[in-house]
Amino acid sequence: MRIIIQPHQSSDEDFGPDLFGRKPFGDALANIVKNSIDPLVISLDGNWGEGKSTFVKAWQKTLDKEDVPNIYIDAFASDYVDDAFMVVAGAITEYVSTHAPEKKSREFVDKAKNVGAHVLSLSAKIGIRAISAGVIKESDLQEFTKIGDDISKDISSSAEKYIKDRLINHKAERQSIEHFKLFLSTIPASLKVPSESPLTVIIDELDRCRPSFAVEMLEKIKHLFSVPNVNFLLVINKAQLQESIKSTYGVNINAHTYLQKFITIEATLPKKRGRDGDIDKYCHYLIKQYDLPSSSWSEYLRAIGTQLNCSLRELERVFSNIAIMLMTEKPETEVQEALISSVCMMKVMRPGVFEKLVEGKATILDVQEAFKYYPDPKSDNYVMEHVIKCFHACLISEAELALLDDQDEIKRMARYWRNRSKVVELMSQRLNSFSAR
Repeated sequence: MRIIIQPHQSSDEDFGPDLFGRKPFGDALANIVKNSIDPLVISLDGNWGEGKSTFVKAWQKTLDKEDVPNIYIDAFASDYVDDAFMVVAGAITEYVSTHAPEKKSREFVDKAKNVGAHVLSLSAKIGIRAISAGVIKESDLQEFTKIGDDISKDISSSAEKYIKDRLINHKAERQSIEHFKLFLSTIPASLKVPSESPLTVIIDELDRCRPSFAVEMLEKIKHLFSVPNVNFLLVINKAQLQESIKSTYGVNINAHTYLQKFITIEATLPKKRGRDGDIDKYCHYLIKQYDLPSSSWSEYLRAIGTQLNCSLRELERVFSNIAIMLMTEKPETEVQEALISSVCMMKVMRPGVFEKLVEGKATILDVQEAFKYYPDPKSDNYVMEHVIKCFHACLISEAELALLDDQDEIKRMARYWRNRSKVVELMSQRLNSFSAR
């Protein structure tokens, strides 16, 4: 039995089976970058765990088929680097060294090296920048006054020398950057197999980076890499990236307006909701992968996943937890399937309530609040109604149970177990012994 699986993508086609019907969106996006005249910075927004990385890696195959030169950069894997310029320039250098004549490659390295030297020299003078940006606190400055006049003079002398050097070298730095940007725009036409399409640089996982690095990446793209024949696709969670901007420049900044300075086109990863939506399709796919025998598994997982608006990654974790549960417990009734599905969802989506289940302290109100679903005689969501009743049958007190009519569905469900009040608790405790990621 599989514990952890990844969505399958065919290796010989761009979007493979295209489980979520995203190929038309990918084709449209490819047409935009292929036919753009002005340099583009496109943001591809989507929630965490919705398959953005899977999409762009499949989309790269579309670009390859269309002969669009492209580069993929995992920004999160590189945010330990001090300067974002080196990450992008390094990826382009690697691409050019493989796809362009050797002379062109050496030429790009030389120009990138000159710009990189200027960029790093600025970073090395972080002291003046920190003071001017308010990074150093006033209390710190008060401590500095205790150092002594001699050291203060040395600091003043160093600052003056730095400013003088910057004024003298400003022209050379500007020319170096202009030469670099001009050369960068010639890359597509200078490849071993020349391309009429712009180079497309995909930067993934930007929102997961430390805030200062994410913001620096935006700024370096804008000021150093925004040239004709080069486009960028930034794969982001927009809300999280805006938080990174606030973390860097303060909560009073209008992060939305700031972000618009860098983005040419905003795109959102398609997500179909409701019946036959992404959650339905992925649950159906995962049920086949795990070879779950009963159709009721599909009904419960699709209904609960939709109710909690699970991401695709969260659904994978839920199914991994179900696999663990099925190694220790073999459900004989649909009621058990409903509870196992629900408890596994709780562990992934509602850990606070799951902890209460483990401790035997959860109430039916806790469960209803966790699912944001309350019994309604007029509701046509019979699956969620059934799930709530299953929990109610386990968590109801003996006194409350005695007051119910013998034909009440909750009372009839309660007869399934000899020790019904411990069923959910023991189930949760077994699952709590493992952690599926």
